[in-house]
Amino acid sequence: MALRLQSVRLVAAVAELGSFGKMTNPLVNVAAIALMILGGIFAALNWACMLTSLFTKKHSSMVPPLGGLLLVVGFALHPSLRPYALCGLLLDIGFWAMLVATPMLLREALRSAPWHRVTRVSGQWSDVTFHLSLYRPDYYVVRLSRSLPPGATGWIARFSCGRWVEIAEGLSLISHTDSEVSPSRAVLTGQLRTGHFTVTASSFSPADREPEFPPAGTLIQTAA
Repeated sequence: MALRLQSVRLVAAVAELGSFGKMTNPLVNVAAIALMILGGIFAALNWACMLTSLFTKKHSSMVPPLGGLLLVVGFALHPSLRPYALCGLLLDIGFWAMLVATPMLLREALRSAPWHRVTRVSGQWSDVTFHLSLYRPDYYVVRLSRSLPPGATGWIARFSCGRWVEIAEGLSLISHTDSEVSPSRAVLTGQLRTGHFTVTASSFSPADREPEFPPAGTLIQTAA
């Protein structure tokens, strides 16, 4: 009977040490504080990106709500903050941005589903590779990529989307990812049935630091 009682007490002691509600291990508190500091830094960077976008009118990409997730774990490990663990996620503007963007991302994914694709054409200018996918009824996706020499900095891949329409000359592309006042535009001369086009006009929005479309004179054709 005494042995059984000692076993029960041992199990209870182990359970207490392993319980987050009874945790007294100082290493856990140190880990909680470290996670909260790291999470706070990531969350602050997201807030800084949002404020930069508001004041400069230029898009600054936020990181996923990693900061909020770290704050949640840090709060959960800290006994006095455990009841407010979910508040850590709410403190990261990246979480709210993801929440707002999710329906739009789902819509874009459905619009660019493989069964909606009409054609895909590609081209090359300078060191940039251009891929254009057209989807029914009037949606397009542009993907740009380039290789940078060793030690160079800059973008290596870009993505944009917008609306396309058939015109007498061929196709007209109008971006809706940039400024609505002056969006990026392009006119492609050719026919969908042949899959061969020539860029006859191309302009890009002042809101974008790099062109979205190839310069005039670039040949693009059906991708393999």
